Amino acid sequence: MKQKYFALFVAFTMSLAGMSNELVLNITVAEAGNILNYLPMDKLSDITSLTISGKLYETDIAIVKMCTNLKYLNMANATISESPEGSKRRKKSWDFQYPHMPNCYIPSNAFSGMKLIEVVLPKTVKLIRYSAFRDCLSLQRVYLGESLMIIERGAFANTSLSEVKFPKSLIKIEGDAFDNVATLREIDLSACIMEHFYDFIRGAEENARIGCLPNLDIFKMPQGMTTFNPFVTIGCSNLKDVYVGKDVKVIYYSLD
Repeated sequence: MKQKYFALFVAFTMSLAGMSNELVLNITVAEAGNILNYLPMDKLSDITSLTISGKLYETDIAIVKMCTNLKYLNMANATISESPEGSKRRKKSWDFQYPHMPNCYIPSNAFSGMKLIEVVLPKTVKLIRYSAFRDCLSLQRVYLGESLMIIERGAFANTSLSEVKFPKSLIKIEGDAFDNVATLREIDLSACIMEHFYDFIRGAEENARIGCLPNLDIFKMPQGMTTFNPFVTIGCSNLKDVYVGKDVKVIYYSLD
């Protein structure tokens, strides 16, 4: 009788395993450009959770993007640098903003359109390039890391982020970095001393405003700002609190 029940249990367990093809992987890439040696190419679509440590190129990130059902991505202990071939291609194109990429960055369009829910970025990441996570409609949580300096335009546009903790190392956010993130309710830049704050407020267009965040409740300006223009709050119909900071000396009046 015991053998019968055991056989039934094993059969039931195997049946459950067959129903779910989800893969959870933890890999360490010793040499940049070789992530294919650590991932099952015939089962990339089965990977739902992936932890990556070690050294990566932008070409490795392109492989990660082929994990079409990936939901949880942890790269806290990884570094992403530009490959020699990638550097040559970029310098031949219009994209010559940076003569040399930082030693750890997130490439443009790196994860755009993926099914990600949660992402932990490398601890040493300094730059998130344009549209890196654009159209990740399910993305709810992102952990930026304490070395991040620049977030480019459209980096998190059309996502479902509800909270973002901005590190004090941040010096620039480009205009539409969080465009159409209706779930984002607080922007707290009070720990930052930002060199290009109004790039974020004004957006890609000269008269663009923070109204691309229609459900924003709380807005806290960065340190060091001496002026505040109320146009930043226009279109934020749910805004309850604005913290302008102790350094503000002039508040402009707007008729808009």
